[in-house]
Amino acid sequence: MDKNSRDKLPTDQFWFAYKTKDGLLWISTWGSDNGIYNLYKINPYENKLPYHNMKEWVFAFAEDSAHTLWLGTSEGLIHKDSTGKEQQFLIDKNSPSLTSRSNDTSVNKNIIICLAKDKENKFWAGTPHGLYHFDPITQKFTRYHHQAGNAGSLICDTVLSVNQNAPGKLWVGTLKGLDLMDINAGTFKHFQNDPKDSGSISNNVIEFIIKDRNNKLWIGTNNGLDKLDGQSGHFKRYLYTKAAVICMMQDSDENLWAGTNTGLYKYAEKK
Repeated sequence: MDKNSRDKLPTDQFWFAYKTKDGLLWISTWGSDNGIYNLYKINPYENKLPYHNMKEWVFAFAEDSAHTLWLGTSEGLIHKDSTGKEQQFLIDKNSPSLTSRSNDTSVNKNIIICLAKDKENKFWAGTPHGLYHFDPITQKFTRYHHQAGNAGSLICDTVLSVNQNAPGKLWVGTLKGLDLMDINAGTFKHFQNDPKDSGSISNNVIEFIIKDRNNKLWIGTNNGLDKLDGQSGHFKRYLYTKAAVICMMQDSDENLWAGTNTGLYKYAEKK
């Protein structure tokens, strides 16, 4: 926070940023001010920094086909229409709310950690209690979860990242490995770290998944960055043992940027 700035920021702690198709930048905060979280809407062509007071902690963003914003929050899914009106969708209407960071997340069933829109304008939501598919038309959530004894079920109910890079397939990052979901069958193929296999995924904590412009899949893990070889099913490791990769993006020059716990890394693949 700049003490000399005219526009004071309530907090210096920020969590996630997302740019919509109209060029606006949305940023959620990590810390709260008396239980109120702030959602910033930034127009790069203006000097003002307007923000919206939120009762919910915003973890994830997505944009639908009408270019309106959806938020994955500590209190379910929130839709902001073109007029700014908000509509909330809860996974479990009887679940107690998450009022502070000290609360037990195992109690709150409405936390949405990650969010992604599919080709049908529906949404995949990762939560601490499984994977959900949300249909905005019916306003219903369909749950997929780990089932003991069922090898084709979700490998772990704590879902940290989702990415659909091919029709009928969904990549799911969890606390216990990477899953490839066959959406039509509702089954999951598992990828886990094998200490004896350098071609296995670096770590089982999957923080982020991204597909680049050449349709290559990159996986941010708690122990480095991996690229999947679609032919062999093996992973090539980058930043191994050097960093936990929290988030990634690709710029207009096809450079890959990775935000980690040890700094920001840029990777330019040789052509």
